[in-house]
Amino acid sequence: MYLIFKNGLNGLPARKFFCVSLFIVGVIFSASSAASDISKCLADRLPVQLNIARPMAFPFSDDSETGMVHDIKTSKADPYFQKFIASVVQHVSDKLRDSNICINDVENGTESLLLFVKWPIAVRENVDIDLASLSGDSLSGDCWISSPWMDMSFKKGSAPQVRGIFRWNERQMLADQATLAGMNNVQKGVLKPFISSDFVYFTSDYIDSEIVHSKKVPLPVIEGRIPSELVWLYQGMWQTTRTPFLMEALSITNRIGENRALAYTNLVNSLVDLCFVGNEVDVRYENILDVSDLVPLSEYKIDMTFR
Repeated sequence: MYLIFKNGLNGLPARKFFCVSLFIVGVIFSASSAASDISKCLADRLPVQLNIARPMAFPFSDDSETGMVHDIKTSKADPYFQKFIASVVQHVSDKLRDSNICINDVENGTESLLLFVKWPIAVRENVDIDLASLSGDSLSGDCWISSPWMDMSFKKGSAPQVRGIFRWNERQMLADQATLAGMNNVQKGVLKPFISSDFVYFTSDYIDSEIVHSKKVPLPVIEGRIPSELVWLYQGMWQTTRTPFLMEALSITNRIGENRALAYTNLVNSLVDLCFVGNEVDVRYENILDVSDLVPLSEYKIDMTFR
């Protein structure tokens, strides 16, 4: 398997996004006497694209992510995000292979694409976050999955097509954990990263109310001012300003992603499986409780003592 990265995503400027495209080329399935249709699939190629939004603490540099990368391990993506990409791509490829489906006609209009999006908890003011969605044409496929973690459509037939958007979304991870912890008013659906000024404002509000002045505002009141997922995060941190509280919040959010990377990946792969269990699948999920029949939520739920 060879991975080729290229810069560029739908013409977005480099100063706003680091975007690369991968083409999984030359995945050769060895034929055997027992193999029938799959032996005809000599080159299963899934086009994969990355869209990595720069976090609020990341210094901008227009030329910091240039050139060609031939191996995902040498990219600037975090190791756990690399593993997430590799696992999901391999899982989709395995499912296609097991179903004797070849996606090997990329240049001739099948338009398959796996888009991997990495969103930090907060981005700088001039970073545009596009809630990239699958085209309306995808609704005519044999499978349609919509969820906060991934969207996917799958068409079978003579010209099979698979399109997916797979999100590594730090704010979504916090929202999932807040929901599992029983917090109220957690927003449903796909959550966009906070703008840095909003994140700073919410953090300062919490510090002033709950730490500096120890007002201990009732939870329903503070959840009305600060998003529930941030309240959950802040309450799980050391209630002190002896260390930079905001930077610690960013660091812990990142570590939550690392700590639950495997469970998050298993969740996404379980959603992929739905497209291969029958025909005319159409499922929509809004929050983590909706998928309790797919994955053991106890393995995804985190205990903040890990910090």
